[in-house]
Amino acid sequence: CRPWKWHNQSPGFRHRRDFLGDGAVEVPMVIGACYMMLRSSYERTGGFSPFFRTWGKFEQDLCMRAWIVGLEVKCVTEAHVGHFSRSKFPYPVRWEDIEFNQVASVRTVFEEPVARPIEESLQPLPSQVQTWLDQTDFREWRESIQGRRRMTDVEFFRRFLPSMPESFIRPA
Repeated sequence: CRPWKWHNQSPGFRHRRDFLGDGAVEVPMVIGACYMMLRSSYERTGGFSPFFRTWGKFEQDLCMRAWIVGLEVKCVTEAHVGHFSRSKFPYPVRWEDIEFNQVASVRTVFEEPVARPIEESLQPLPSQVQTWLDQTDFREWRESIQGRRRMTDVEFFRRFLPSMPESFIRPA
């Protein structure tokens, strides 16, 4: 998506009703606050993770789940996006929350043999994050996500990261 060229100004938002045609292209993930999802797709992915803390990794989690449940993620390359600049976030952003969200996503989205080496690559985790993880039971959410799966982790990584080491996606 192309950013709107005038910062701190509204580009005149309006509801888009026109067919986007070939302007929407497949992408691994959308990042940022400019995305949309059909209600049926949101429900098929399971919705927002019930474990995520204040901020960070929401888009990545939703996009990974969209792909593994058989949906597509697309970007409208000709879209104009209005940005409002600000000197700081209007809410607290803690690195520990982002780290927790990242591991929660890995533990629930990926199949266990694949999740293990990915999580190991994220070590060491802050002690507070490790404590939160030790106190959290992801089983029910994980089973819900895995029960919706239509794409294997191997298919996911081969599609988007074909050079990923085989040991990550086919652990012994």
